[in-house]
Amino acid sequence: MAIGICLLSNATSGGTDFISIFISRRFGKDAWNYIFAANVLVLTVSGFLFGVEGAMYSIILQFASTAVIQSMYKRYQKHTLCIITDYPQKVYERIVSLSHHDSTLFRGVGMFQGKERHMIYSVIASDELHPIVHEIRKADPKAFINILKSTQVEGNFYQRPQD
Repeated sequence: MAIGICLLSNATSGGTDFISIFISRRFGKDAWNYIFAANVLVLTVSGFLFGVEGAMYSIILQFASTAVIQSMYKRYQKHTLCIITDYPQKVYERIVSLSHHDSTLFRGVGMFQGKERHMIYSVIASDELHPIVHEIRKADPKAFINILKSTQVEGNFYQRPQD
């Protein structure tokens, strides 16, 4: 948890989290699972050389630590929003003002009522999710919002500069 707090403060403990931050900044994707895999590999070799029990406890500790860090530090994780709304311009303005991410508007017909519907499609950073959803709800309380975890995004994704 201490490493997660350091990362939220734009600091690092100087360990493998430093390597993960470097990879994340360089390639724009979450690298914690790669660091966990490398740690497991080293601990597995250590287990064969020095004893399995200590290595297994260390692997469990690494897993728990990685899970906590990933849940706290979401800068390089992304979510896709699919928003069905009657007020697409108001919703779009809220998204772009908070995240600087553009959106795509799709027009269609709702199957149940046969009315014209508007769907806004946008990919945002996961740490922006809750404030954006809150603002969408203020713009259109009846909006239908589908939130999807995005494992990979290619192209021109705006990454907010770190202060």
